[in-house]
Amino acid sequence: MLNDLERKSYMLHIGGAEYHIRYSLNSRLCLEQSYKSLEDILLIKVQDWSIDDVLQLVRAGFVDMYYNKRAVLRRDWDNIKIKHRKNYLSIAELGKIISQKDLIAIKIELMEAIIGSFPEPIYGETEDFNNGRSDIDYKPLWAWYVAILHRPESEFYRSTLKEIYEKIDSYLIIKGMKDKPAEVSEFID
Repeated sequence: MLNDLERKSYMLHIGGAEYHIRYSLNSRLCLEQSYKSLEDILLIKVQDWSIDDVLQLVRAGFVDMYYNKRAVLRRDWDNIKIKHRKNYLSIAELGKIISQKDLIAIKIELMEAIIGSFPEPIYGETEDFNNGRSDIDYKPLWAWYVAILHRPESEFYRSTLKEIYEKIDSYLIIKGMKDKPAEVSEFID
């Protein structure tokens, strides 16, 4: 379906407003350079995330909005804005809007968006984890995406890991370098 080609975003509800967020490589870079890596945050149980963790994840989810383009190009993460109704909020101003009762729902929505940015696990494959953590080597991904697929570097950074892996896999399947994944049926009794 054509709908499958759309860039996927996830809903986030804060202060009675709905937002679309996504976790691209720009989002991950924002977290790494201004707070801590997404992987470090994910090592913490969701219920134990601090308000700072939540605010930083929210800010990272807004990185690729059109009104943040200049801040992203300059890697000026402190000037990432969040559009709330007709105003643009800083991360500190956003923190004042989040109520304690909405915090659990916000954490769940953030986790759904983060999980949605990861590639689908391959059935039957296992990853070699190091203390519950698997680091991603971004250099080969960049080489495939930019050098081999001839896609713009800016598109690479605006894409989620899931989107990058899907494009590389599609290329390999079309070129006959990879078999199409087997369909896995799930039966629910």
